[in-house]
Amino acid sequence: RRGIDFRAVWQLTSMSLGVGVFAIPFCFNVLGVLQGGILVVVLGFLANTAIERLLDCAEIHSRSKYEEIANTAFGRWGQAAMALVIFITTFIASLSYLAASTELLTCVVYAFLTGE
Repeated sequence: RRGIDFRAVWQLTSMSLGVGVFAIPFCFNVLGVLQGGILVVVLGFLANTAIERLLDCAEIHSRSKYEEIANTAFGRWGQAAMALVIFITTFIASLSYLAASTELLTCVVYAFLTGE
């Protein structure tokens, strides 16, 4: 068994936190403080519960990858579906960063060129 690649863990953590930093204020603006706060707590609880169940399953069956856990739970189709979900999620996150970077870069270049 190989060790953990901490660079990958750091990248995924930074990516998740970065998207949340941009999304949470917008959600609170749209939903309001009360409804937004309730949804953050409920969805945080559900995400934490899902992570705990995944870790329990991984430990019981000695699995270390999402695809392996999906294969154990749902067979080859589950493994293929999990690989597709991981691809789509990563692709959407990349597009989000591209959109945010483009907007920020445009503002910076404009300010640099115009002096404003």
